[in-house]
Amino acid sequence: MLIFENCNELELYKQKCLPKKFESVLTIGNFDGVHLGHKSLIQKVNDKAKLLGVYSGAITFDPHPLHYFLGSNALALINSRKLKLEYLSRLGLDFVLVLKFDQAFATLEPEEFVKKYLCQLCAVKHLIIGYDYSFGKNRRGNFSLLETLGFECGFSIEKIEAFSLNQTIISSTRIRECLEQGNLSEIKTIMGRFYAVDGEVIHGFKRGASLLGFPTANLKHQGLLLPQVGVYACLVEYNGKLFQAVANLGNNPSFDNKELSLEVHILDFAEELYGKTLRVHFVSYLRGEKKFSNLEALVTQIKNDIEQARPILKKALVEF
Repeated sequence: MLIFENCNELELYKQKCLPKKFESVLTIGNFDGVHLGHKSLIQKVNDKAKLLGVYSGAITFDPHPLHYFLGSNALALINSRKLKLEYLSRLGLDFVLVLKFDQAFATLEPEEFVKKYLCQLCAVKHLIIGYDYSFGKNRRGNFSLLETLGFECGFSIEKIEAFSLNQTIISSTRIRECLEQGNLSEIKTIMGRFYAVDGEVIHGFKRGASLLGFPTANLKHQGLLLPQVGVYACLVEYNGKLFQAVANLGNNPSFDNKELSLEVHILDFAEELYGKTLRVHFVSYLRGEKKFSNLEALVTQIKNDIEQARPILKKALVEF
């Protein structure tokens, strides 16, 4: 999949790199979480593009519009930009165009958006949108307006209904609810994969190895959407390999920490990781945080957590 970071990159590709005339079937969205609803939508885009013999593509935005309008008050994203594009790349699209969402874009009238980006830039022949899609200044653009503009500009439009699983609408909102509840099994069903975050290993309190005998990687997590506090069985992705791990997400009540931390103990692993980036896949919620009366009790519990996690992670490795 080609990723165009701006309009100029796409224009250059159209001029110099194409074996055939550039026309496309498109969809548009934020794709936060890249869940099964998005996958179903994009499969329709791919199928239609194959039928018409044109390129399949998606337009998305950076930053997320809510982050532009609300700033630090906006909800944390389910996926980082990097993860979102990586997950989209697995769905068979020919390209993704990332448009910068700034003041100029926020005040763009829907008619201008369609003319400039859909018709002129992407040469759209067919547009597929979700059931709740709106766009343009004051969110004035909707399916009805797109039908009118499509007739004028020469493209057809299709709206798909909400994607449901077990009578539940699959949405980014539902993923957030499951994260708050620690309901990782439903998240895996909704997303089609384990929930994952990327984080850089930074210096922490250095208690894991020296006091407890279990070295941990302390991950920088600011801006990441995390599940409820507690202890988790995880798979850690590093240097193209998967490792079994147990993670503690919380304030470490036995040590009265003030700030939330994400500490990962990778099983049977001894490599130095400071400054490295790990991808942590949350597999199963093991227990809540607990304050222990002494270090011996805490160490005993950590050993129990690890023993509980091993069979869960052995199965997860097969499913990954």
